[in-house]
Amino acid sequence: MKLRKVEREFYKFGGEINLDDLQKNLRVAGVDKRLMLIEPTKEGHVESTIMGREEHVAHVLGVSVETVWDRVHALLRRDDVGRTGVFMKQELPEGKTFEMFLEELAKKNPAVRRRLTSQL
Repeated sequence: MKLRKVEREFYKFGGEINLDDLQKNLRVAGVDKRLMLIEPTKEGHVESTIMGREEHVAHVLGVSVETVWDRVHALLRRDDVGRTGVFMKQELPEGKTFEMFLEELAKKNPAVRRRLTSQL
């Protein structure tokens, strides 16, 4: 499945890098769970808070400011409420393909069905 914009930006927010760039030892900026912007330098990196600087951080990371606000909200909420857990944990039954099992899940679970139909 192709990633939605919000899903792609989630990875960019954390400092997404592809295999080619990794092999070239390229380093990219990203934000950690402490909500600190990590910007690589020649000798290491510089850390700075993203709080109150959301627009600047969005520009540095190449994501929308809405993505920055969403991640700030989610990570601050996680401090208060804790982790909300995995959406779904299923083991693929023996003798079934992933596609077959996903189709069965979609028939039973409206959230899975919505996600699949939004890709069409």
